[in-house]
Amino acid sequence: MPLFTVNTVQQSHYCYNIYMPMANHKTTLDSLFKPQSIALIGAAHTEEKLGGVILKSLLKFKGKVYPVNPKYKELMGIKAYPSAADVPEPVDLTIIMRPAAEVPEIISGLRDKTKVIIIMSSGFAEIGESRLQNEIKKIGKDVGVRILGPNCMGIYNPYHRLDTFFLPDNRLKRPKKGNVALVSQSGALLSCLLGALDASNSGISKAIGYGNAIDIDEADLFEYLAEDRRTDVVISYIESVGDGRKFIEKANALSKKKPLLILKSGKGESGQAAAFSHTGRLAGRYEVFHSILKQFGIQEAEDFDVLMDATKALAYQGKFTPPAPPP
Repeated sequence: MPLFTVNTVQQSHYCYNIYMPMANHKTTLDSLFKPQSIALIGAAHTEEKLGGVILKSLLKFKGKVYPVNPKYKELMGIKAYPSAADVPEPVDLTIIMRPAAEVPEIISGLRDKTKVIIIMSSGFAEIGESRLQNEIKKIGKDVGVRILGPNCMGIYNPYHRLDTFFLPDNRLKRPKKGNVALVSQSGALLSCLLGALDASNSGISKAIGYGNAIDIDEADLFEYLAEDRRTDVVISYIESVGDGRKFIEKANALSKKKPLLILKSGKGESGQAAAFSHTGRLAGRYEVFHSILKQFGIQEAEDFDVLMDATKALAYQGKFTPPAPPP
């Protein structure tokens, strides 16, 4: 199954005629990366539970935090609420850390209550539950919210003191503030990238683990990071691409402004099968992906070590002068 049609390969301008981004795209993703208020559905009282790890991290967040758990009136010193409907005001960002079967009903109750949702929960297309995943995608559109995930790590924005990762500091490194943005489909690879940058004393501007990408995908993130003043370098680990034309359009536009380095998994048949098991998205043929990147002059790293070496060099270089387009 090819990633791109022949029209996309032969006529690069065709990409720009078929994808119309949402008018409020930047405003919406500001609510993801720089929210003023957050609701955590599935908050817990202890770090022995994932909802407790996230809540403890959110205690450092400068904005308002609303833990949601019907079993408690207070969690970690913050007033808790029985449901999202009980939260006294609409919030910018809602994080869902509940079993997959509960997620459709939760999203249905968030109409006019939030702008963006991060679904941390697994148990969707990555294990064959495509019907459930399609259901939450449809509900999200009906409710009018943007969704990151499901089956994702979420985001880390050190400049905003925002950390939605469900692994504690002793299991997942949080590098210092810097100018490198990480975009990864895989939470495991995101963890490796964070660890490598921390070990090299390199800093990050943002880190995003976007998982199954039923709505907000790598192309949306590329578009946002292209205009992000904190970000000078973007590195992206990709297992599969949902919309090939949109991906190339946004990756190409980003690479003209800032260095974009891509590491692709699934270069063989076994790797493609593994990629599908992680996120439930077909990886397509690697040869097509590679040739498209080469045609548009988008840089692809051969392996993890090459990616890290190039990232460190570009990060220290600072601001970027785009290269001339390939002949």
